[in-house]
Amino acid sequence: MIPEPGDPNREVPVNETFHVQTDDELTEKEFKQIEADDQAIQTILLGLPEDIYAAVDSCESAQEIWLRVQQMMKGSDIGIQEKKAKLFNEWERFTSTYGESIESYYHRFLKLMNDLK
Repeated sequence: MIPEPGDPNREVPVNETFHVQTDDELTEKEFKQIEADDQAIQTILLGLPEDIYAAVDSCESAQEIWLRVQQMMKGSDIGIQEKKAKLFNEWERFTSTYGESIESYYHRFLKLMNDLK
């Protein structure tokens, strides 16, 4: 029988004690993994802007940092896509105005094209 969420009779396994392993108790493989995680964390943190660094400073593994950075950067990708869609719509409607000089037209067009990059 599968218990339902919130079932008061559901048994939840709980470890009675928590033991932090010392370096002496770790296997060589575990120790190398910890060192690799530390190196990966430092490498990732070096290239982050301050606002993102502040958000991931509390992460304990390289994978956790990477997932949080991906999530935060995904939001900025959406903003970029919205901006490009708006500029593309503006580009489709771009025309000269009556009496506008060629120089003015060129500068407006150049600005729009640079914004689209």
